[in-house]
Order: sequence, then structure tokens, then C-alpha cells
Amino acid sequence: MSTDEDWQARAAVIAHELRAPLTSIEGWVEILLDGALGELTPEQARAVEVIGRNALRLRTLASDLRSTEPSGSALASASGRAPGRAPVDVGAVVGAAVPLVRATARLGGVVLDERPAARRLLVLGDPMRLEGAVVNVVGNAVKYTPRGGSVTVRTFEEAGRVVVEVADTGIGVPFDELAHLTEPWFRARNATASGIGGDGLGLSLVRDVVEAHGGEVSLTSVDGAGTTVRLTLPAAGAGEP
Repeated sequence: MSTDEDWQARAAVIAHELRAPLTSIEGWVEILLDGALGELTPEQARAVEVIGRNALRLRTLASDLRSTEPSGSALASASGRAPGRAPVDVGAVVGAAVPLVRATARLGGVVLDERPAARRLLVLGDPMRLEGAVVNVVGNAVKYTPRGGSVTVRTFEEAGRVVVEVADTGIGVPFDELAHLTEPWFRARNATASGIGGDGLGLSLVRDVVEAHGGEVSLTSVDGAGTTVRLTLPAAGAGEP
């Protein structure tokens, strides 16, 4: 079986396996928000809405996986296809993405710090796909940061481009493996040895989304001392403070 055919087979299995749990999650979210099991407090309702948004993101990913074709870059044909050209406020995207990971960070004893830009920074693209990319990177940072560590998310403009930077104090990546992190299914040896679950797919999807928006993903890391991931996108313009 060729590499593309192998990817298509994996994608079909993943998409199929996602359907049943997603249907259940979405059903229970609707029941809870409708108040069928009792009135929710505002905080509980917000938590359930976060669950619903993550379920929607997973369903979108499953749909993308089903649509992949065994030609060219299969990942790019799914997550990295040409996005819409609407102006997107990157600060708003990051501001919506970080709370989706905050509960996981709290449970893991990781400090999650968001440092927004001083003004609106705009790019052209698809806000949901960009939000998914940010969630993926921040979620990875939290997952591979031990209790007591921190993850800092910054949004800023640099040389006419918009940058979302996620820096963690986690386990880091061996230098000789850093260049492979955005390859599908690749996991660093220390990540595998740590026993932390994962399939090595997330950063490859992030790369395809960012590149489809005309941007790039860059990574720096020190084994045992943390990783910094930068998503750099061409700016469409900036608003007033």
C-alpha cells in the first residue's frame, strides 16, 4: 500500500470511530443546555458550551478526514485547503481558543497565561480553522508541561506579519527530532517515553492550516526545558487600539 493509500485508510478509520462518540456528546450537550436535567448555573452553561464547541471542531475534522484523496499531500487536501478570504481578528481567535484549554491546564496544575496584542491584528482567512490550529498548539503545550509549569500565549505584530507564539516550560524536544515534529504521525522519543497519549497528527494539521493562510510554523526547543511554537501569518491590516 502506498503512503497516500495508507493515510486514506487511517483517515477513514479515524473518521468512522469519531462519529459515535461525537453524536453522543452533542446529544448530551443539547440536553444539558435545554435544561432537561435541571437548570444550569451560568458557569456550568459556559462549561457545557465549551464542550459543544470542541465537539463541533472534532466533527469538522472528521468531515475533512472523510474527504481526503490519495493524491499529493493528503493532509493538505483536508485541513489545509484554501480558506475563505474574510478578515479575521487574530486576537479574537486566540481569545476564543485559550479558554477551551484552560480547564485542562487547571487540572494538570499548569499556569496558562494569555498576553493579547495592544490592538486588533487582522489576517485573511477562516476563523474556525485558525482557532482550531491555536487550540491544537496550546493544548499540546499544556499536555507536555509537567505540573507546576507554565504556558504563555502571546499575539503580536512583527515585520508586517501577525504572530501567535506559544511558549511552554515542558519536556522539550530532542534537537535531532525537532525538524520532524510537523510530519504526520511523528512523535518525539521523549514524548513516547513519557507515556502521554498522542498520535503525532496535530502539528501536521496546524502546519497545513497555517500554510494555507500564507503563513508558516516555526519551532524552537530545548530537551527538558520547554518548546516555543510560532504561527506567523501575513497581516491584512490593523485596527485602532
